[in-house]
Amino acid sequence: MVDAKLGWLETEAGRRGLERVGLTPCRAGHLTVDAKVEGRDARLILDTGASRTFLDRASAAELGVGVGADDVANAGACGTGAGGAVSVSFTPVSSLQIQALALGPLEMGLLDLSGVNEKLRLAGDAPVHGILGGDMLRRHSAIIDLAGRALYLRVEG
Repeated sequence: MVDAKLGWLETEAGRRGLERVGLTPCRAGHLTVDAKVEGRDARLILDTGASRTFLDRASAAELGVGVGADDVANAGACGTGAGGAVSVSFTPVSSLQIQALALGPLEMGLLDLSGVNEKLRLAGDAPVHGILGGDMLRRHSAIIDLAGRALYLRVEG
């Protein structure tokens, strides 16, 4: 449901060709979005502070994403997350879908989200399969409506 005071946002987003995606709050304070990776259900944290979109290394195979030596480029890259330095590798993903929006193909980072998922579990939340980061948010001209729990994304044309 959209707050009547914010109706202008949904109208303007529609005028600009952006599609509304519902966001689900977690008890741990994160917002999540339901997605499909390679056609399989996935739950992603919306993270404006993450420069890239990532999959949990442990969830990749479950989602049909290859992580063999031939599939991974830039193995051993290092990044910095909220918990400090993290090891990152990258792999091609042919399909990322959020509702009716096809956002792939793309290259997604692979990293260990076990610490994040443990904090979610302790808060009584379900685990996540990955992070929807700044690369996809920029690429699809994202607008985030916190009050309306919505993410607006433009489909590339």
